[in-house]
Amino acid sequence: MATKSLVKSAQITVVGAAHNCKANKRHRLKKGDIRLTVKEGQSTSHYCVCCGLKILDRSIKKLTSLQTDIKDS
Repeated sequence: MATKSLVKSAQITVVGAAHNCKANKRHRLKKGDIRLTVKEGQSTSHYCVCCGLKILDRSIKKLTSLQTDIKDS
């Protein structure tokens, strides 16, 4: 039986060149910083640590809720 994943392709990467966070343009990523990188279809988005943690927290809560719902049914 093949196992699927609901988690998009996400990883922690190191910034190569300075740029803005995808979620908040006021958050500037500098060369050498770590960031959350998420592949979304054909594109890749990069998020600062602050925004990345918020995304991960929301995703964990959603998955935990789904897990609870399926166990309770």
